[in-house]
Amino acid sequence: MINYKEEFKKISHNVEEGDYKSVVSKSAWLLEQGLKQLYKDQFEYYEREDCNDDEYNALNIIIEKEFVNFDIDKATLGYIVKFYHLTRFFDIVQNRLDVRLTFTRKLPWKHIVTKRNTIAHDDCIIKKDVAIDFIHYAKVFIYETEIDDRYGDSLKSNKCHECRSIVKGEWNYCANCGSDLSVKCKKCGSELKQSWSICPECKRPRSGVKVKDPIQMYQYYCEAVWADGILTKEEKHFLELKREELGLSHETAHEVERLYTPIEAIMFRVAVEATLVDGVIDEDERVYLRKQAEVMGVSREIANEIFNACLTIDSVEDLYKENKSKVIVMNTLKQNTN
Repeated sequence: MINYKEEFKKISHNVEEGDYKSVVSKSAWLLEQGLKQLYKDQFEYYEREDCNDDEYNALNIIIEKEFVNFDIDKATLGYIVKFYHLTRFFDIVQNRLDVRLTFTRKLPWKHIVTKRNTIAHDDCIIKKDVAIDFIHYAKVFIYETEIDDRYGDSLKSNKCHECRSIVKGEWNYCANCGSDLSVKCKKCGSELKQSWSICPECKRPRSGVKVKDPIQMYQYYCEAVWADGILTKEEKHFLELKREELGLSHETAHEVERLYTPIEAIMFRVAVEATLVDGVIDEDERVYLRKQAEVMGVSREIANEIFNACLTIDSVEDLYKENKSKVIVMNTLKQNTN
């Protein structure tokens, strides 16, 4: 069992000593061990549940074809990363654990493997900023996968929603500012998450919490999400959670989004949502959406991201998978660029 707190203390000590090669090596090792543990957990789950579903069968087909005699304990980091990408293993793990691995999937895994291999075989110089990046990669991975909560001393600490000072789980009030830390709303009794400043059910502020303007806070979230001009599926889910936390109606949230969303993106999203009501896009609707994207000036990349973002509802996404041949995907918009 890995004590992540202790490991990061050692890494911090290496930073202070200027031993940046050890920082990169140890951070990469933590990533490797974490990937191995997630792999073992997933297959233990399959065995425990006696799984024989499409996901499990599809995974085994890839393993038999690409990873004959694959041994996770003996596998190198590069081989493990290859396995995760070819099998879309992060998606599988994410679904089982009910967590979002948004940033974990976007980590520069190829760069991580290359740099780790370089310092293992060559006498190279590692700069401090590279070492700090590797610490960040390891912490992002451990935080998002919550692997430290299940197998070690957690890196996370509860924080007061008002002053952000560290609080203990058994405390009812923050010792620093006196804010209420209870997990149930005092008005309607709904369960409250640690990060919520108001109850999403009855809109009652937590006792002792100075609630900031929810519309202004939602504006900050929208501005950050739309900074690159694209709203991904994960980002749409994120905004929906924030809307609920801040107690905003759908109408109010859409009004705020319009301040930061490219108008053509809004128009195309409305068109996609309208055609996805039944979960299927037939040939006529496919042609219609392709033409709409062209008329609105929506690029192929943005159009595809908007379409995927509209599949956040589980029932619609299931229908999407079942009717994959009938729905619009990225390559159906290629004619728009040819």
